[in-house]
Amino acid sequence: MKQIISCSYRDDTPAFFSEEFFQNYHRGMAVLQTNHGTRPVSLRPEHVACMVFWTKNPSDHFIENMASLRSPFYIQWTITGYNEDIEPNVPPKQEVLRRFRQVSQTIGKERVWWRYDPILINDFYDVDYHTSRFADMASSLKGHTTHCVISFLDEYGKIMDQVRKGSMRAPTDEEIHKMAASMSAVAAANGMTVQTCSEGRYDLTAYGIEEAPCIDAAFIEKEFRITLDDSIKHPNSFRQCKCAVNTDLGSYHRCKHGCKYCYAK
Repeated sequence: MKQIISCSYRDDTPAFFSEEFFQNYHRGMAVLQTNHGTRPVSLRPEHVACMVFWTKNPSDHFIENMASLRSPFYIQWTITGYNEDIEPNVPPKQEVLRRFRQVSQTIGKERVWWRYDPILINDFYDVDYHTSRFADMASSLKGHTTHCVISFLDEYGKIMDQVRKGSMRAPTDEEIHKMAASMSAVAAANGMTVQTCSEGRYDLTAYGIEEAPCIDAAFIEKEFRITLDDSIKHPNSFRQCKCAVNTDLGSYHRCKHGCKYCYAK
C-alpha cells in the first residue's frame, strides 16, 4: 500500500533540512524517530502516493531540486502578517511572497496552498490589522494559489507565558466571526477559497468557510488522478484534524524560525 508522506510541520524541512531530505529521497529511504525507537520509511515512488511539504520559506536548494521529485506533491506554505517580534527568523514577507509566486509558476497554483495561521491577537495585531494584511497578501498572491487555510491561536501550555505577559491571546468569538467574514470575501475576490484547520468548535459556514483537511485525500485523488487506498482516507484522531493518514518525517525542536506561537519548539 502506498502512503502519504508529510515533510514537515514539525521542523520546516523545506527551509532548513532540504539537503538531508533529498539525500534520503534519492537513496529511497528515511529513518523515522518514534517514541519506541526508529523505523525505516520507504521514499521510493512505488511506495509513495503523495508528498505534502510544510514551510514558511523554502530554501534555494529545495526549490532547485523540486524537479527531481518523482512522486506527486504539493506545498502548505505559511505566510502571516507578523513581524520579527513574533516570527524572529522568518525573512521579510515581500521576499517570501515573491518566492511563493516563483514556486507557483513552476508547479502550478493548485499545488501551493497559502496558510494564514495561526491568527493571534494583541494590542498591535488586532482584528483590523489582520484583515488589512490578509487583503494585501491575497492581492499579492492572486493567480498564484486557489487554497487558503486559516486557524486561530490555541492557548496551550507551551505559550502560556506569552499569554500571561499579554504578548498574544486567542481571538474572541466575535473577533473570529468578523475576521472570517472579511477574509472569505477578500479571498473569493482573489480567486481563492478559505478553509479552517482543526477548528471544529467554530461554525464559519455562513461565510463560505468549511472545516477541511490540509492533507486532503479528495484533492490528491482529483489533482493527481490517482486512487488512494481506503485505509488512508480515514482521518487521524489529533484534535479535530480531518487529514488523511500520513507519515510525518520531521522532528520536534529543530525548526529555526523561533516563532513565539509555535507548539513544536
